[in-house]
Amino acid sequence: MCNERNKVRIKLGKKYRYVDACLAPKIAIINADPSVETLASCCGHGRYKTTIFVRAKWRNGVNDIYEFFSEIDYQPEKRRCLNFYKKDKDGYYFNPKIEGKDL
Repeated sequence: MCNERNKVRIKLGKKYRYVDACLAPKIAIINADPSVETLASCCGHGRYKTTIFVRAKWRNGVNDIYEFFSEIDYQPEKRRCLNFYKKDKDGYYFNPKIEGKDL
């Protein structure tokens, strides 16, 4: 976990994305499995829990979305609404479900 907002650009599938520098090695390992796709991530920057949201594409055609470390299932209420994070008053992002803070 880093205390600063350092981002690096990494290749995820066919796209390049910016991720927290301290999470880049973990995300690369997770995405080495072609059945897993990283959707969102944040190291927490010393304030919140580290989160990596992934989509697992199973052989039976089911796509599960969950937080990698806690394994909490995260199915969006609306089909194309994948808002994983909220911003606090200081501009830091967190996930209310993981932090136990329903807003």
